[in-house]
Amino acid sequence: YQRLLDLIVRGRLGPGARVTEFQVAADLGVSRTPVREAMHRLVHDGLLVPVNGDHGGRTRLVVSPMEADALVELYRLAGALEGLASSAATTLPTAARRSLARQLVAAERSFRRAAAARPLDYDRLFQRHAAVHRIIIDACAGPELTAALAAIRPRLDRFEWYYAPLVGPDLRVTYREHDAIIEAVRRGTA
Repeated sequence: YQRLLDLIVRGRLGPGARVTEFQVAADLGVSRTPVREAMHRLVHDGLLVPVNGDHGGRTRLVVSPMEADALVELYRLAGALEGLASSAATTLPTAARRSLARQLVAAERSFRRAAAARPLDYDRLFQRHAAVHRIIIDACAGPELTAALAAIRPRLDRFEWYYAPLVGPDLRVTYREHDAIIEAVRRGTA
């Protein structure tokens, strides 16, 4: 599942690419049974979609399209869910909130170092960026909110992998947003 997910998220299997059990099993050197299970999960995740075969043929699976409307909706949803999580920081005791802010500052520094590295390593950059958000989720979100975010994360990651290299390494807006989040956590006004 993870290997096939990575191929889709990182664009190595692009939108509309046909995905078959046989070919994936051959490419990954595994049997068809785990591939079948992975493909079912990826359909559930919204990363693979069924399409009808030509002239009454069998239904096939293809990598789902990447549409602007979906991008906007996913980011709004993630923002709302992460906002719920971060607002829970206001209920933390002062010492716990300050500790959370220190963890966020350290993660943000690591993210900025990854962004400044040349050549830019997008794997490392995305890992460091995700760490900033994960710290808040781990500290403030319950199991239901965590599960809701995990359900949309692969689709968000896919858009980020696709667009980040096109947009380039100018992350000033992201830095400002992270700084505002850290300050709000520190003050208890998250």
